[in-house]
Amino acid sequence: MRTAIVTGASSGIGAACGRALAAKGFRVCLTARREERLAQLCEEVNSAHGRDHAVYCTGEVTEAPVRQRTLGLAMADGSSVDVLVNSAGFALAGGVEDIDLKATRKQFEVNALAYLAWMQLVGPMMREHGGGRIINIGSVSGLMAFPGLGAYAASKFAVEAISDAARREYRPWGVKVILVEPGPIATEIWDVAQKLSTGLVRDWRESPFRRLYEQQIERARKLAAGEGPPPEIVAKIVCHAACARRPRARYYVPWNARLVKLLAHLPAWLQDWLIGRMIKVR
Repeated sequence: MRTAIVTGASSGIGAACGRALAAKGFRVCLTARREERLAQLCEEVNSAHGRDHAVYCTGEVTEAPVRQRTLGLAMADGSSVDVLVNSAGFALAGGVEDIDLKATRKQFEVNALAYLAWMQLVGPMMREHGGGRIINIGSVSGLMAFPGLGAYAASKFAVEAISDAARREYRPWGVKVILVEPGPIATEIWDVAQKLSTGLVRDWRESPFRRLYEQQIERARKLAAGEGPPPEIVAKIVCHAACARRPRARYYVPWNARLVKLLAHLPAWLQDWLIGRMIKVR
């Protein structure tokens, strides 16, 4: 049985990937901070697919001992790691003038450096076995930075660079590094992001970017309420990337995420004009 490690698996895209990979016959090792949710997901997977089909390890993705424990659990029965899905992350919203520097550092540690640390753990094993899949959950924000999402976009731009370099480095060993780049997906990440971000910005209602925050709060409310594509559509793409003989370097999901890719190739002045028509900060 093939083994997959999924980070950020307690909710949203990570949880959906855990379910979908288990349904494809993978033994899944799930890791995240919230133990109760992980335990529920493991029970659900094992009830549906058989005992020991899913195991979990609780802790911060940024902590090396947690990563080591998770890896040991994944390999406890002598398995190798066939697939790594780097899905852990959070979004820090706010204008560049307002964003909290301490929270921004945490954003990079979770969204980019933890991805790199996990790749460094499983990469040597995959090289030794002559293959494997590293699937990094990026974002269309890694293609273009929109107003109010500068810190989040910066962390996702970093994932783009790390993934591109690793894909080329691992090519001689048959290890595939794949980016899955979702647009806005209906998960709780956006509601959490907005509550965190406005909590860090003192008197945000008096900020010159108040209009931007109001728009973000409304957009987050809709996504948290399920008014958008569900995380299962991302999980379906992740399963394809995990199993396809020749996976692409990048997958955009849903279909309209490709529009951001097209927008990113326009001249900067035209990008600014179009985005300015959509989002007004004054």
